Amino acid sequence: MNQQKRSSCVNEVSGREAAYGEVLDEELCCDLAGKFARESARRTAAKEIGSIRDNYEAIVFIRARSLSVVLRNETNQAQGDFLRKLGRWIGDYASCCIHGEEGCYNWTLSGHTVSKELLSALAEEYVRDRHGLMQFLEDVFKRWRKIDQPGSLWRVKSVTQQHLGKPKVVAQYLENIGAVSKCTNKSHSESLRARIRQYCSRDRRSALVRQLASVYGYSPKRILLELQECGAIPKKLSPASRREWISKIKRYLCGKHHKARVTKTD
Repeated sequence: MNQQKRSSCVNEVSGREAAYGEVLDEELCCDLAGKFARESARRTAAKEIGSIRDNYEAIVFIRARSLSVVLRNETNQAQGDFLRKLGRWIGDYASCCIHGEEGCYNWTLSGHTVSKELLSALAEEYVRDRHGLMQFLEDVFKRWRKIDQPGSLWRVKSVTQQHLGKPKVVAQYLENIGAVSKCTNKSHSESLRARIRQYCSRDRRSALVRQLASVYGYSPKRILLELQECGAIPKKLSPASRREWISKIKRYLCGKHHKARVTKTD
């Protein structure tokens, strides 16, 4: 394999992994955990937000093993009713913890056993900032219900970033699993494949840019050099094209709740 093909493969794999990581972050509500942890810390005058964010992240991370099952079974119930029911349930558990009685009961929600880790995180935040916790859960549930819809954009992007096939193959797979509606004519098929190509190029490149900035603290100029080295963009650029790419990189860094430790290193 020559150097150019090797660079292209490295870029494709790294970009796909970065883009899929952002898809997972959206499901795990990492942005919401950070936002509500900061707001809760300010509201309660907490000295540090680390433990608060840890609890919020534990709640959404453990969701994949327990809370998601409960949520899917409650889809026919109004969200407000479900949240009130959940709030009373968390309050009962917190009260039992205070009286040392939590071990006397089998803690289930809608017939499903809830893990000890999730119970502890919910109870701690309920006692510390009940209003903040319930607002956090409300926003989390709204997102989960949205992305769990059969034809959601999140599902399409999730499948696309995991699939190794060409756009035509990915499009057919999305149709087969019901993630998109059946294409009834050539125009619809071409439109879907164009969207997939965009997810495989723009989304992967922008995710890779954000990863280089947030993980390594690279400046836009340094990111441009890295993208050129891995073959994501041409190595030879005119001064005007170079300025255009740096501007584009800066726009990428403004998206997807990015918080970079950007340095001035070139």
